[in-house]
Parts: sequence; structure tokens; C-alpha cells
Amino acid sequence: MGQGGVITLGGTKEQSHHCAVLGNVMEHLGLIYKHVAGVYVTHGSDHRIAHNRITDVPRYAISFKSQGEGSLSHRNVAEFNEIRRCNLETNDSGAFETLGYERRDSGNVIRHNLILDSVGMITTPDGKILTPHFTWGVYLDDFSSGTTVYGNIIARTVNGGCCIHGGQNNIFENNVFVEGHDHQVRLQPRSDFMKGNKFVRNIVSYSRPEAQLIFSWANQPNMFAECDNNLYWLKGADLKALTTHIMPSGTFAQWQAAGYDTHSLVADPLFVDAAHDDYRLKPDSPALKLGFKEIPVERIGPQGLEKEAQP
Repeated sequence: MGQGGVITLGGTKEQSHHCAVLGNVMEHLGLIYKHVAGVYVTHGSDHRIAHNRITDVPRYAISFKSQGEGSLSHRNVAEFNEIRRCNLETNDSGAFETLGYERRDSGNVIRHNLILDSVGMITTPDGKILTPHFTWGVYLDDFSSGTTVYGNIIARTVNGGCCIHGGQNNIFENNVFVEGHDHQVRLQPRSDFMKGNKFVRNIVSYSRPEAQLIFSWANQPNMFAECDNNLYWLKGADLKALTTHIMPSGTFAQWQAAGYDTHSLVADPLFVDAAHDDYRLKPDSPALKLGFKEIPVERIGPQGLEKEAQP
């Protein structure tokens, strides 16, 4: 396709709504125009986007954009989508991306999706191509608020599995974040508006000790209303022994002293076969003791739509 796969349009009063985008395969999009998505909600509300396979796109896989009260994208659900190789020709982007210029809770839900390889690319003034570069798995941009991100598997990003850019009341729960190159989680405070966010019962696993676990460009108080009961694992090194700045407040011990992750564990999550992107958990995984719920990977992708139709 020269542009994207599906786009929904309209201002708040006359926008598309209550549409279903189900069981599609979208591959090699954006051959001409690059600022596109597999499913681009700009704007629209109460849509369900599920069981799609979206691969090889220059920018987003799925995007929900609210650009003010006159152009809202609220109460959309994106679930059970399989996303591979996105952001191949752009940067400052996510496999999922949202905007929240209205600065109030959207009610959008992103759950039970598989996201592998959010890559990112930029060109320098002298024509050099730099890749991978500056991307996330889920990017809640520009005050995006009131979004639930639950039960997703996100592997191989640059700046982390998720980013909160100035928003509030977002919940990241029961996700698996694997191998962010520079960061695993990124916080970008813009003002005191950024508050009430929760990061609970997630699994974060990575292998570069140079990478930061949770990065923030400002150590503001109350960036998380709650950050606890997570499982962290740095392969090949003792995360607790690192003296480098891996959390907003410094070391892991300093982060805990600030009141975060006091019940979290540092331990191998015991994936079934991470080398082949099988991030199911073995029965003795310590994440299960923290309340982590198994992600129904068998329902992800177009084949999962057939299971949904069965009684």
C-alpha cells in the first residue's frame, strides 16, 4: 500500500465510531507516504481493533490521536494484535502511539498484544542512515491520560517497552518488557500534570548493564502513584549491585528507599523459550507469586479470531 491500512476520520461531533477492525493481515505498508499506521484512528471513538497481524510498516502499527476536545479518540480497544517490524523508516514513535491534547482520561485500552522489533530510523544532514533509533513499544505521547496497557508482550525496542510523556492516570499492568536497548521504561514529565500513573505486576528483562531500567529526564516526585510488585531481571549481572544511575533516583536501592518497588523481586522470570520469542512462563516463575497473570498468547493474531467465535 502507498499509505496505511485502515484510517478513521472526523471531528468529535461527526467522527466514525463503534467500528470493528478484526482479523486482517496488513503487510509492507507506507511504500510512498511514511507517516501512516496499520490502523490510524485520527479521529474516532469506541472502536475495537483486534486479532490483526501488522508487519513491516514505516511508522505506527496502531495509533489513537486526540488533538483537542473537537477531535477526540476515546474508549478505543486494541487487543490480540500481532505486530512485527514497525517504525522501519521513522523515529520518535511507537508500535502503539497515542496523543492526549485534551488532557483528560481517554478510556483507551491496549491489551494482550504481541509487539516484536519496534526499530526506528533517522537520517543525518550529511545523508547517513542511523538505525535502530529512538522508538518504544507503547508511546503515550503529549499528555495521553487514562489509558490502560495490560498484558502485552513487547520485545526489542530502543528506548523501552513504554513511555509516558506528560500524562496522568495511566496503568501499565501485567506486561512483559524485554530487551530495551537504552531504557526499559521511559518517563518524560512536562509539568505537575503528570501524576497518578501506575506500573504494577510487570516483568522487565534485559541484558545490557549499560541500559537504564527506568529512565526519566526529571526526577519529579509522584511520577508514579504506584510502582510495585514487578519482576526485574538483568541477565549476566547483579542489578542490585549496580552503582550506576539506572532509576530516576539513582541506584535500585535508592529507588526502593524513595518508596518504589518495595515488594518487587529481582529474579529470572523463567520464560519458556525467550530465544524463540516464547515469553510464556514456566510453572515455577517467581512472577506468578507476585500476582502476574498468564497472557493468552494462543488468542493473539488472526487465528485467535476463530477461537473467539467458538462457544
